[in-house]
Amino acid sequence: MRKGNFDSGAFGFVLNLALFTVFALCLMLVLLVGAAAFEEISQESQKRFDERTPLLYMANRLSAFEQVQIIDSDAFGGITALKIVDNDNFIDIYIYFCGSYIREYYCLGFDAVPQLEMGMELFPVQSMAFEQAGQSLIRVTINGKEVYANVEVCYE
Repeated sequence: MRKGNFDSGAFGFVLNLALFTVFALCLMLVLLVGAAAFEEISQESQKRFDERTPLLYMANRLSAFEQVQIIDSDAFGGITALKIVDNDNFIDIYIYFCGSYIREYYCLGFDAVPQLEMGMELFPVQSMAFEQAGQSLIRVTINGKEVYANVEVCYE
């Protein structure tokens, strides 16, 4: 027997709908928090990749050859470059900083004047510098971070 206007079926439906709404809101909240955490981790990972990759590239590139020349900026219109001479393949490889990129230019060893504006853009960076840090040690500084390579440094 029913007392008053109370409908238990309608009350159960509203209760179930309210519980489902609370569950859906909690689920959305968890997804939003997870997405924000993932975005932050992704940005930090990309930042570290952008910092380390040019340094590791330079260290590996320089250690692959026995002899490197530091070419003064006067020779290339204000650009200081590293010249790697690959005697096995008769190729000169120039690595330099120009236009906010680390660039690399390959030319045949007998080319008189390299065309550095034709160099391939490798990595976007803010700054790069080379200097001899010892008798057979070269220091490359990229965006304030340093890497060293043990190679014979000679000057033209």
